[in-house]
Amino acid sequence: MTRREAAVPFRTFILKVANRCNIDCDYCFVFNSKDQSARRLPARMGPDVVRAAAERIAEHAEAHGLAAVHVVLHGGEPLLAGVAHVEETLRTVRDAVPAATEVLFEIQTNATLLSEPWLDLFERYGAAVGVSIDGPPAANDRHRLTRHGRSSSAATVRGIELLRTRPHLFAGLLAVVDLENDPVDVHDYLASFEPPVIDFGFPHGTHDDPPHRGDPGRPEYGIWMGRVYDAWLARPDWRHSVRMLEDIVALSSGVRGSVETLGLAPPTSVVIESDGGIEGVDTLRSVAEGASLLRARRLRGLLRHRRPQPFPAAPRAAGHVRAGRAVPELRPRGRVRRRLSAAPVQLCTRIPEPVRLLCGPGVSHPARPEFSATARLDAGRPRAGRRLIPNERSHDPMTATIRPAEKSDVPALAALIEEIERFYGTPEAGIQPLDERLAQVEEALFGSPPLAAALVVEDGAGSLAGLAAYSFLWPSAGSSHSLFLKELYVRESLRRQGIGVRLMQEIRAIGRARPGCTRVEWTTDRFNGDARSFYRSLGFEEYDGKVFYREETGTP
Repeated sequence: MTRREAAVPFRTFILKVANRCNIDCDYCFVFNSKDQSARRLPARMGPDVVRAAAERIAEHAEAHGLAAVHVVLHGGEPLLAGVAHVEETLRTVRDAVPAATEVLFEIQTNATLLSEPWLDLFERYGAAVGVSIDGPPAANDRHRLTRHGRSSSAATVRGIELLRTRPHLFAGLLAVVDLENDPVDVHDYLASFEPPVIDFGFPHGTHDDPPHRGDPGRPEYGIWMGRVYDAWLARPDWRHSVRMLEDIVALSSGVRGSVETLGLAPPTSVVIESDGGIEGVDTLRSVAEGASLLRARRLRGLLRHRRPQPFPAAPRAAGHVRAGRAVPELRPRGRVRRRLSAAPVQLCTRIPEPVRLLCGPGVSHPARPEFSATARLDAGRPRAGRRLIPNERSHDPMTATIRPAEKSDVPALAALIEEIERFYGTPEAGIQPLDERLAQVEEALFGSPPLAAALVVEDGAGSLAGLAAYSFLWPSAGSSHSLFLKELYVRESLRRQGIGVRLMQEIRAIGRARPGCTRVEWTTDRFNGDARSFYRSLGFEEYDGKVFYREETGTP
């Protein structure tokens, strides 16, 4: 195929800042598809990759005179990267991109880890937040359970309600269609959160391995979306858009849609993996190992050169990519290089004929035979991924999740308090009875008002393996206040893997994000040489300006 089309620059850059997730969606194309390579990638995008990506995005924007670029933080679950790391990522990208180009930051999250410090960070950078949720709890929990099989709905709804307190940051909701869920119930439930946009995605599949259908002879996904369309128009007071439906209407009128998954618009997005690998549309992971990788030349020496080459826009040519040039190349490719999912194929119930040509069992466009299903991967599969920097062997601290403590954690926290007491050498007789610990933990963290707050460390099996407990003290300097870190503890099995560093980063980020908080302070025992060495390794000096007093007031 030698046909060429106009050069198309990339406009959306998806950064996989975290390559782990705290829930286990069974339809996830990253971790539960045919391509399992994400499990072998670094858990978090390192600073070198962030800087390299920022430089390339900046040079690409300047070379093509882009008025704006979209930078989307994605995962896995991007909030697992931590407030401090995400803040550094946003700052690095914004500082690198020329002032003439607007950087529009977006985050796609399951919202279970959203907190006020996160929203404060997004406020500073004008980052829009999209949330993934499949509908009411019964619908959402068909596929979106935690790694230990529990419902994720309540935690997601808590995050959405927190996000609604800053509606200017709320980008919208994304749901995956399940034919077992009632489309009107799903739509109306999502609409009750008053999002500006509701978007629907289909389960990923191929013509060889299509998503579930009760009757393959009927366009069931199209019928499902048709009922959403009716529900959307049924109430004049709805103010949200439904992106997929609006795109279909636009396409039927001859207007290009907003996303490349519908219609023949060339893809203008590129994915940068946590190791610097470059991908096209990463949903192609559902096809086969390596199907999402772009055929781009290796970006050699990127960090060694003062001014690396930009991402060049290149003419699209189905099944043809030039090689042998000295300048690293990266180009979007036509849909001839993709396996189309069977679900969008069915979206034909009410669509006018021009759009119907994109649908139907054959997926063949009469004017563009290269888009037929039989041509999907005939041009060959990319040989290898491309990296922004060499992959380095490192610890993987992100097998554990750091999140705010929840009321359901009280029993596990009570057990962890006993573990901490034994760590400090408390004799058996001095260990509180379990019922006392349960009552005191609940009162301290969830009383009215609470006495303290805590971050918890949840290991890969869903067990609590550490915590950072803190309170705010007043006054500090003048009329300001301080954050006092009372306890930092990580279970032995997770020590020396970066968990303590991440906890300290999160605590400091909470302090910086709180207006009027001028200090973060903590103490440790003089005999605890390991703890003192740990804090010194982070660059903290011991403060000798105060004397510490204590009086025991009686039994707990």
